[in-house]
Amino acid sequence: MLNKIILENFRSFKKKRFEFSEKTQIIGKNGSGKSNLLEAIRYSSILKSFRVKREQYLINNGSDYFNLKSEFENNDGDIKEIFINYSGKKSVLLNKNREPVSKLVGEIPTVLFWEDDLNILLGSPNYRRKFINSAICQYSKIYLQDLVEYNRVIKQRNRQLFLISVNNLDENLLDIWDQQLVVLNQKINQKRVEFFQLLEKNYQKIASLGKSDFKSLKIVPKLIQVDQKILEQQRRVDIKHNYTTIGSHHDDFSINFKGKNLANFGSRGQQKTAIIFLKLAEKELLESQIKNKSVTLLLDDIFSELDKDNQKLVLDTTKNGQVILSSIEKQEIKSDVIEL
Repeated sequence: MLNKIILENFRSFKKKRFEFSEKTQIIGKNGSGKSNLLEAIRYSSILKSFRVKREQYLINNGSDYFNLKSEFENNDGDIKEIFINYSGKKSVLLNKNREPVSKLVGEIPTVLFWEDDLNILLGSPNYRRKFINSAICQYSKIYLQDLVEYNRVIKQRNRQLFLISVNNLDENLLDIWDQQLVVLNQKINQKRVEFFQLLEKNYQKIASLGKSDFKSLKIVPKLIQVDQKILEQQRRVDIKHNYTTIGSHHDDFSINFKGKNLANFGSRGQQKTAIIFLKLAEKELLESQIKNKSVTLLLDDIFSELDKDNQKLVLDTTKNGQVILSSIEKQEIKSDVIEL
């Protein structure tokens, strides 16, 4: 559980300390910094912003760095401290010891639910892969390492495709990258298959607690397997486009309702409910995979937009976990309050 966080030169905060309990509401007008605070918490969890790609945009105007210092407590009472500095380059400390960034991912496990999450259902496959990766990386360091290496191999293979195309080089120069791609794709595919099996199980559990007409919701993964033969057959197409057209970087999934893709046929209310179920299922999944840690649910200006049934579902399924939510007005739930 997250106990406190100190922000220095992060977004709108010059220097500010916040403390959290099991249930905390962050209350303030639009522009008061509610989302900035939740962004800092999420950043401390996965070492990435959910709003921007470049860390430089997180730095307070007039500064050239930001610091985040977080204190969290494991289920056995062990207290740890994470310190993150960014000044053109990211450096991290765990209990004052310098560590690689990858080691800190998931030390403070979180699930975020914010307005942009409808894009998991309605947006491009990139949103859905981002959801998959941010979840698995919090409990599997091996997956994170494989994913980083996979992206490196794809980048190098695409570069080789370009060189072959413009210089009329031998296609066999792709062999070394194809071999690595096949191995890494299989590893990532296996972990994603396991992930979807667990996610679907928890999704059905959450759906059973909701309205009866939502019990036919189903997650349908579309995972791509490759081997050496498939890559060789696809080479001419890849060379033409200077891009690797098959592999795990094209994986996708859909959420179906009564056998149809909810993105195409569902009402906005049904779509929002499906995403709520997805986020709560993700929380259940992480708690089953991460030992000795509770998962913090972050709700960014979204709780007040839920209908009463879904508000109750969120509260009922998070009775024993930490919830930090932001809102313009105080919600009728028992919690501590931070006013901005």
